[in-house]
Amino acid sequence: LQGSTSYYLQVRAKNGDELDDGHMLVPELVARLSKLCEEADAEVVISSSWRVIHPLGRLRKWLRRAGLAVPVIGVTPRSGHNVPRGDEISAWLSAHLHVERYAVLDDDMDAGYGHEDRFVRCDLQDGLTEERAARALSILEGARPLHAEEPSDPVAPAVDAPAGARPGTGS
Repeated sequence: LQGSTSYYLQVRAKNGDELDDGHMLVPELVARLSKLCEEADAEVVISSSWRVIHPLGRLRKWLRRAGLAVPVIGVTPRSGHNVPRGDEISAWLSAHLHVERYAVLDDDMDAGYGHEDRFVRCDLQDGLTEERAARALSILEGARPLHAEEPSDPVAPAVDAPAGARPGTGS
């Protein structure tokens, strides 16, 4: 999939396929993420602490095996123990200026730091519910592109306005 949207994910659940490290992926929740990404033409970037412990190839394999049908295109950088995950997401976005729309899904509030209007908190009990997926889709479809031009000033003088004319007065 080629798209300008990157999608952040942390998947944790109590039921599902056990991974090599004892974590679980619930196929129903992974399918919901896959559907969300397909509807939004989005890709996945992992900001989970899993990125520190496991190589990207292993994470991709686990997610594919659990049913993820969209690309996992990368992981956010690790900046240190006391750095909010939201700052790491910002660093990834700064290095990938082609990204115009994104949503952050995580169970940890620090992932939303700096991304409050694009953050969907997924708790450990329920994960990515239908309601949360709908909110994320709304964010992805309705968010103003990151690098959009500012709207024009409605009171700016016309190009042919006489020098010194005040906007909207004709004089």
